[in-house]
Amino acid sequence: MREILSVLVPVLALVVCSSATCRADQQPALPVPDTTGLVGCVLSTHRQGAGNPLSAIDNDPLAIVGARPAVPVFSPVSALARPRTERDSEFGTEDRDKVNVTRAVAYSLILPGAGQWYAGAKGRAGVFLVGEAATWTLFGYFRTVSSIKEDSYQSYARVHAGIDPAGKSVDFYRLITFYESRDEYNEYGRLLAPGRPYYPDSPVWDWQWDSQAAMRRYRTLRNQKSEADNRARFTLGAAVVDRLIAAIDAWRTARSANRRARMETSQWKVHLKGVPSLDHPAFGLVLSRQF
Repeated sequence: MREILSVLVPVLALVVCSSATCRADQQPALPVPDTTGLVGCVLSTHRQGAGNPLSAIDNDPLAIVGARPAVPVFSPVSALARPRTERDSEFGTEDRDKVNVTRAVAYSLILPGAGQWYAGAKGRAGVFLVGEAATWTLFGYFRTVSSIKEDSYQSYARVHAGIDPAGKSVDFYRLITFYESRDEYNEYGRLLAPGRPYYPDSPVWDWQWDSQAAMRRYRTLRNQKSEADNRARFTLGAAVVDRLIAAIDAWRTARSANRRARMETSQWKVHLKGVPSLDHPAFGLVLSRQF
């Protein structure tokens, strides 16, 4: 019986250690245990035996196996495959994002520079805000010039062409630019475009320019008014383009702010990992960083 046990006990011990290693691959890595207890157990068993190290386990062949619980072995695969913990969730994208990118873009579409200010880029926000203020200042200036020129050419036509400004449309002021009088317009102008209105012989619709120079001056005032209108429309287009550029820049600025925030909240960790083994023990340092 002793000869049989002397063969079976070492084999059984190896099988139990192998099963413990397999279970360790399915569980999260645990701190490296002290293996001196197991060695001490074996040594004490040898001392208790009367010349035979197996004499202490005559009545209980599994005593050596139960001396200490199974020792888990570190496995890189199981460590990487472990489920995310509450600590890991702190580094999720939604939790760590400092700036809402969509909100930053919306702010800049409404007011260029607002999205940059929200993302913390105060300098870039100032550039867009100054540009926005300049755009609307120019728009107001050109609209004011247009209104002044309109009043100027109407007053000039009243003085130099004798028109009655009451109830006159924009088309009327445009027609008198090219014809010296009402009669000339009714006689020649309507021949070129029969669909044009006919102005009756009435002081309400009568005009007569006092000179060709006055007509040219009147034309110049109207052109200046049209030029101011065109520039005002151009500034409106610039305001739209400025919002698109600001929205794109806000998107990039917000993403950059989030990247910086993730770098600032990232943590370096040093772990002591090891593979406990009676034959080939191994230990190492693992350096990791969480983002």
